[in-house]
Amino acid sequence: MVKSDDKILALLEEKITLVLVTIQLSAMKSILIAILVFLSISFVNQPEDPCKSGKTYIDIEEAINDSASVKVLDLAMQEPKLKTLPADVLKLTHVECLDLSFNQIANLPTEMMNLKQLKTLNLAGNRYLQKLPDVVKELPALQTLILTDLPEWSKEKCDAAKAALPGVNVITD
Repeated sequence: MVKSDDKILALLEEKITLVLVTIQLSAMKSILIAILVFLSISFVNQPEDPCKSGKTYIDIEEAINDSASVKVLDLAMQEPKLKTLPADVLKLTHVECLDLSFNQIANLPTEMMNLKQLKTLNLAGNRYLQKLPDVVKELPALQTLILTDLPEWSKEKCDAAKAALPGVNVITD
């Protein structure tokens, strides 16, 4: 009788172990599903970075020839350095990302407000820039303004730029 009880106990123990493993796998499956749902929602809700979509133009003449298609214009670190925004840039009304970083721009023309689709403006490293150009406040679609690498700008000046653009992500050092 003892041997059959041992067999029954062993079978019972085996069944309990199987049930526990099944419960653990089920719990893990639920956790994995929850993680995947969270990740998919996180990725779906991320806005597309306009500076990483489509072709990046680095030549102003090429951009003008293809003006209807220009979304990203990179005029960073021009030689010779840009002191003003080239007038031809103002014709690129579909541009969403404009990189003017590391030039010698001190101000931007008021006509720049015609760039109604401009979402990202990079003015990093333009050390001649003494203040936030007024026209930047008039860019209706602006989401991101990059003002890094401006060691002459005090924390107060950076904070004032952020305060002047409440709905814009103003990136400073």
